[in-house]
Amino acid sequence: MIHDSVIDICLNALQSHFGSNLILRPPASLADLAKLEKAAGTLPRDLKVFLVTCDGLRIKTDASLPHVHLWHVHEMLETMSEECHATLLPGLLPIRGNVDAECDLLVTDPGHMFGRVVRRDPWKPGAVLFASTFGRYIDGWSRFLIESFDANGVCHQEQVPPFEHRHVTVIDAELPTTAEDDEVKSWLRQLSVIESGGSDF
Repeated sequence: MIHDSVIDICLNALQSHFGSNLILRPPASLADLAKLEKAAGTLPRDLKVFLVTCDGLRIKTDASLPHVHLWHVHEMLETMSEECHATLLPGLLPIRGNVDAECDLLVTDPGHMFGRVVRRDPWKPGAVLFASTFGRYIDGWSRFLIESFDANGVCHQEQVPPFEHRHVTVIDAELPTTAEDDEVKSWLRQLSVIESGGSDF
């Protein structure tokens, strides 16, 4: 039975639009989820729902694009490994992008920011609150994909547009208020200081 959750709604919308050009991985195993929680900390419920529905997904396009791919458990674990990327801070779980460039990260650090999604780029100052929850993140992301690509994975524009903050803002009613929260601003400032100083988070 399909549950009427935002994850299912988004996956159904992607499936309806892209058909066989939507590549869904099989659900993550309980063992893989346990490994991820051991490495990253407690996972928000909406991310768990996503991973036990499909362990990552991508859209087949005529180009290799980071914004048409949500990572699976093993990609997250590999990226978090010290051998792969020793500078990735604990309490931040990469879900899409490139940790050496623009990357979207889910906050697993317990506290006020838990479950929120932030975007950081080591080549730019600061981090940005990108979505109030993973569910709203994937909602904005799936709408962006359907708006930007046809059923065959061909972009409607000559140049592929980036997945931007505005794509989430229009559906995440909580985001503007959350972004102005003093605790959120303080957390983001602290993250920027720690990243620039190389200290532990």
